[in-house]
Amino acid sequence: MNKVILITGATGGIGERIVLEFSRKNNTVIIIYKNNYKKAEELLKRVLSNGTNCEIKRVDVKNEKEIKDLMAEVRNKLGRVDVLINNAGIIKDSIITNMKEEDWDEVINVNLKGVFLFSREVCKIMIRQKEGCIINIGSIVGLKGNFGQSNYSASKAALIGFTKSLAKEVGRFNIRVNLVFPGFHLTNIAKDLNNERIQKIINEHVLGKTASLDEVSKFIYFLSDLKTISGQIFNLDSRII
Repeated sequence: MNKVILITGATGGIGERIVLEFSRKNNTVIIIYKNNYKKAEELLKRVLSNGTNCEIKRVDVKNEKEIKDLMAEVRNKLGRVDVLINNAGIIKDSIITNMKEEDWDEVINVNLKGVFLFSREVCKIMIRQKEGCIINIGSIVGLKGNFGQSNYSASKAALIGFTKSLAKEVGRFNIRVNLVFPGFHLTNIAKDLNNERIQKIINEHVLGKTASLDEVSKFIYFLSDLKTISGQIFNLDSRII
C-alpha cells in the first residue's frame, strides 16, 4: 500500500537520509522545512526522479496555525497520514549563567512544542483511520545531559516522557509511538564543534566510531513498518547509557 509520510526537519542531514530512504519504497513523502528552500527543492527533484510522489511544504513547527493548515490540506488531498517523523530540532548552546531566555524558549519550542503540535494534529487523522506510526527523534543527551546544553537536554528528556505517555493514549487506536536516538553525526547541527570535542564524543563509543546515517534511516524505516512495538526508546550508536 502506498503510504503517506510526513517528515519535519527534512532538509537537515538526518532528515535528508530519512526522506531518501522512504522515497525508495513507493510512498508519498511530504518534505517539511522552514528555511532551506533550495535544499528542499533539490530533495524534491531527487525523490521525484525515483518515481515517488513528493511535495515540499514550508511550515514553522512552532506555529499552530501553519500546522493545522498543512494537516487540513493533507487530509483533503491525500485522505490519510501513515507515518510522522518528528525530526526538526535545533541547538543554542550556552552555560546556564550566560543563556538567554529567548535561546531557552526557542530550543524548547522547536524541539518539544513542535513535536506536540504536529503529533496532536496527526493523531486526529490516525485515530479516524485506526492506524498510524509516530517516530520522534531524540538524543542520548536527554538521558545523560551535556555541558552547555541544559535547554537541548531538557527538550530531549521531555520527549521521553511525551513519547511514552502518547503511546499509552493512542495505543487503543493501533497507533505506535516510539523514540529514536540517532547517535552523533557530523551534520550541520554539529558544525561548530572543535576537533577535540568531536574526538571526545567518538571515544565514548565502545566501537570507536559514530553511527551511520544510512543505518539510522534504514532502522527508522524498519521501525515504521513494525506493527507491535510502541512506547520504546532505541539508541542507535555504541555509547552505553
